[in-house]
Amino acid sequence: MSKLKKRRLALIIIMSLLVVCAVGAVAFKVNEMMTAPLFDSGIKKNNAISNITTADDKSFNALLIGTDAEGYNTDAIMIVNVDKENKKIKMLSIPRDTRVKVNGRNYKINACYSLGGLDLLFEKIKELTEIEINYYAMIQPGTLAEIVDCLGGVEYEVEQNMKYSDPVQDLYIDLKKGLQVLNGDQAEQYCRYRSYVYGDVTRTQSQQKFFKALFEQKLNIKYATKINDIYKILSENVDTNVTLKDILYNTSVFQLITNGDQIECYETPGTYNDMEKDGISYFLIEGDYKEQLKQLCAENFGGSYISEENN
Repeated sequence: MSKLKKRRLALIIIMSLLVVCAVGAVAFKVNEMMTAPLFDSGIKKNNAISNITTADDKSFNALLIGTDAEGYNTDAIMIVNVDKENKKIKMLSIPRDTRVKVNGRNYKINACYSLGGLDLLFEKIKELTEIEINYYAMIQPGTLAEIVDCLGGVEYEVEQNMKYSDPVQDLYIDLKKGLQVLNGDQAEQYCRYRSYVYGDVTRTQSQQKFFKALFEQKLNIKYATKINDIYKILSENVDTNVTLKDILYNTSVFQLITNGDQIECYETPGTYNDMEKDGISYFLIEGDYKEQLKQLCAENFGGSYISEENN
């Protein structure tokens, strides 16, 4: 082989290696972008990823967490199961007053985030439910309002007149009873109202009903044109482990819901304690109630609990 041919061959090999390296670097960067959390400050701050498991092809569990105005406590905790195979969405709210033990002391579950970050919150939810969490979204106050406004409001029947104010939480509620289209601010007022006879229990039921209406009316392919606007809102107000790859893989969720029967809401079994005796109000998921909750989650949220009767 002549020197010229050898040089050409060497040049071809070098160029080929450079192309392979360049393609590899681009592929690595694309994969990094696809698999990195979209808004990952929650993971970095709280190391929550250690309590996250990978979703399967058929269904996944997402934990929606609403924070209070200060961002220290969780104002709402909702588990959402998306069953792609059977085309169902299931919701279960954990009352914020639920009593849990942390280092041998009693606390309300809404304090877990301030005590130990998302890791501790996930740990206590798993103790109560024995389910795996695949995705989470930690939502700041005002986010729901922006999303509802972006989607043009939600038609909803408010069950009663609601009036309440809490300047510390920058919370002012004034809603009238009846069927109406709630704008963003009104939707958030409704979901944060808690002056019910049964307190937080009725509040979580009301939140589920509202989200059912929101999903039923807006989880539709025709609202896919709003994805850029929704993305902007979420990027400014949400910490989550959801990646771009997750979103692209689960775009079929937009075509999931065609009627309200596909959305199921479940009530957390439990009771309130004797406030006069204990000096503080707790929602108790203990004894038989704890077993009932684990059984409910095993049947509807992929939980691993097996009752003694089935052993």
